[in-house]
Amino acid sequence: MARDSKLGVVLDEAKRLGYEEPVFVIRGKDITAPSAIRAYAWLAAEAGAPPEHVEAARQRAAEFEAWQKTAPALVKVPD
Repeated sequence: MARDSKLGVVLDEAKRLGYEEPVFVIRGKDITAPSAIRAYAWLAAEAGAPPEHVEAARQRAAEFEAWQKTAPALVKVPD
């Protein structure tokens, strides 16, 4: 089971995460989420990640941004 320090155990239906592997969860309501994910995509590309991985991250950032536009009252500074 993967574990986030704030949220606890993270469900891993695909069973791709290692036992007690630390993970970092960025929630859709976090106003910094799209930018953070785009920064990750850039860093992953610089590190040599496959283009499809980088593009998937960029797409996820766009999904976060779109969701935030539909639910602005839920978007906030992380705490």
